[in-house]
Amino acid sequence: MEFHVEAPDTQTAYALGRRQLTEALDQYSAGERLLELTLAPQGEALAARSGGYVIRWTGNTPTARTAYPLTIDWPVRLRPALRGAHLARRVDAPMTSSALCWSALESTGLNSGQIKLLAKSCALQTLRQQLVFLYTMLTTAARDRLTHQRYIVERLQNKIKSHERSMQRCQMVDSEQAQKSFRMHKQMAEQDKRCLEQELLKEKTARADHVTWTRDLDAQVTVVGTKPHLADLDTWVDVLMPPRQPSARLAAAQQAVSGLSAYAGGYVVDHVDLWRRRLQNPVLLDAWIDKQRNVYTSALSWLYVTRNLSFHGGVFQAPADTLTAHAGRSLVDMTLEFLGNRYTRDRGHGRNETQPIDSYQDLAKRFDDLRDHLGQPGATCHPLRLRHITGPSQTWWQP
Repeated sequence: MEFHVEAPDTQTAYALGRRQLTEALDQYSAGERLLELTLAPQGEALAARSGGYVIRWTGNTPTARTAYPLTIDWPVRLRPALRGAHLARRVDAPMTSSALCWSALESTGLNSGQIKLLAKSCALQTLRQQLVFLYTMLTTAARDRLTHQRYIVERLQNKIKSHERSMQRCQMVDSEQAQKSFRMHKQMAEQDKRCLEQELLKEKTARADHVTWTRDLDAQVTVVGTKPHLADLDTWVDVLMPPRQPSARLAAAQQAVSGLSAYAGGYVVDHVDLWRRRLQNPVLLDAWIDKQRNVYTSALSWLYVTRNLSFHGGVFQAPADTLTAHAGRSLVDMTLEFLGNRYTRDRGHGRNETQPIDSYQDLAKRFDDLRDHLGQPGATCHPLRLRHITGPSQTWWQP
């Protein structure tokens, strides 16, 4: 079957074409109740650009060697939400997926009048996750930049070997053209050798600097595992803020962050500088948190509207429905993330399970309290403990 769609890239064209095919199959399914017409989850598609160039693309689903559950146990209160989140990912129709996302949130006890509670909770979780991502992005980008430098060196080495092989073949032929080619390859090999010396020096310097920066940063920031994984988020946040007391180890870690970000370059430099300014200026951090709250309030409100249009109005398409479905699944994932953490903590400490709506109310009050702290004259971000910002522990602010 062939569909004409307008899309900016192959993946989007695949998704839109698959959606049209699903809508076509709905007509046959309605007329033939004994038939079950479905699409393969990893079907192949041919996408032809306007110039006629055809691309074969397969919608493969990402996988992992090891999977871990959201919680150690299976809380009864979260089972409908977990099931709803799973179904929302498997549905092709964006409007239906968005409706299932709202139903998943609604199953936790949330109603349309409590959207602001969840919006504030998500704003706090976003603050935590943004700083976790900043560390991962910084270390990964610097490591990838070093890997790219090694690639440049190996590419030059391969080019030199290629020129040398061509020179050997030219020497075996007694002709003017062969001698001309010999001189050309010799000249190019000499140029590449000079470039190789420079790139080797760059790699040696960068590798030595990377070892020093990583050592100084790891001495201050607590990480675990072969891949850098933050064991204590607050040790990382302390590196981004001005020190309360002079410390040689902290100063070295801060210089390491500057060195790694400058070496990674691009977006990493801007992002590190942005979060440093936010954590140094409580006014900026307060404004950013409030902006996140507004974003989540709008997203959740539109998700609720989409659910009503889909279930009660029978609307199958709406403006930005695909983006709404992506946003809805992300909101459910974020909500289940901090709710699952709370259930795990409660069960680990032998406490009764906290009801989701109670968690929303607690985090919403914590959001308001944090803004009050940040708005006080002479306030700093040093007392902020992001490790527990969305958990059941009340040690999220320690003056």
